[in-house]
Amino acid sequence: AANAEVDKSVCRLLDLMGTVAVQTPPPPGDEADISDNPTLIAALSVIEYLIRQYQIHANHLTAGRLLYTLLPLQVIRPTAYPGVFGRVLSLVDLQELGLTFL
Repeated sequence: AANAEVDKSVCRLLDLMGTVAVQTPPPPGDEADISDNPTLIAALSVIEYLIRQYQIHANHLTAGRLLYTLLPLQVIRPTAYPGVFGRVLSLVDLQELGLTFL
C-alpha cells in the first residue's frame, strides 16, 4: 500500500514537471541549449534524481508516466533539448509497457 502511494505521488509530480517543461519557452537562437533555462534544468534534475534514487524507469506505472511527461517536450521542441527523451527511452523497458513500436 505504501508503494502505491509513493507511485501515485511520483506520477503527480511528473505531471506537474511535464506541464512546467512544456510551458517553459525554449532558449532563443539556433544553438538552443537548456543551460540557459534554470526552470527546465531543475525539472530535469528532479527526474534524474527520481531515476537514480527510486528507479522510476523500472516501475511499470511510473515508467509510462515518465515517457508521457517527456514526450510532449520532444514533440513541441525536438531540437531545443536534444538527447533528453532518447536517454530516458533507453532506460525504460518498452516491451513491458507494450510500447515496442518506439
